[in-house]
This record gives sequence, C-alpha cells and structure tokens, in this order.
Amino acid sequence: MNFAAKFNVFWELFIERGGWKRVLSVGLVNTLLIAVIGLLIGIVLGTLIGAVKVMPKYKLLPRILDKICTVYVGFFRGTPLVVQLLIAYYVLWPLFGISIPPLETSIIVFGLNSAAY
Repeated sequence: MNFAAKFNVFWELFIERGGWKRVLSVGLVNTLLIAVIGLLIGIVLGTLIGAVKVMPKYKLLPRILDKICTVYVGFFRGTPLVVQLLIAYYVLWPLFGISIPPLETSIIVFGLNSAAY
C-alpha cells in the first residue's frame, strides 16, 4: 500500500467518520487523568521517600525504612515503565485476586514510578 492509499484510509477513518472525536473525548481525558493523578501520587510518595532518605540512621527503624526505599527506587528506576505496567496488570493483580481496570492500573503504576524520581 503506497502513501496516498494509506493517507486516504486515514482521512476517511479519522476525519470523515469522526475518529478525531473519539481521540479527544476518550484519549485526551484518559491521558490527563493518568498524568495528573499519577503526578499527585508521585509527589506524595516521593516526599515520603525523600524524608526517609534524609532521616538520621542511628536507630533501627530508619535504617530498615532506608533499605526499603533504596530497593523501591532501584526497582522503579531500573525497569522500563511498560514492564512495570505489564507486571502490575498481568502478574500482581491476578496473584492477589484483585481486579483493577487498565486505566486505574496505569494511574497507580505511573504514580509509583514518578515517586521513584
């Protein structure tokens, strides 16, 4: 299929049949939800992680929390986001018998990933 034929298919589906309406009504809304709520989760958890990392480590609890935060940050920074999404949706939720829709899974994983940075 050449470029002109591909462009004609795109034009028909996206412009003439109103595909752009679906992109704006569903795609944009979902993207904004994932970005904004994920950012808020990341800010809250990231602040907690930052507070744990700067705590004095002369007692046992702060040392344990620091190790947990180090592993958390290492995991989320060291694995690709798509892998994290796949692990959460196809491994963790079924493992614990939880049914969370894809949009909510994306929000949670983006928030957890954002907190690590």
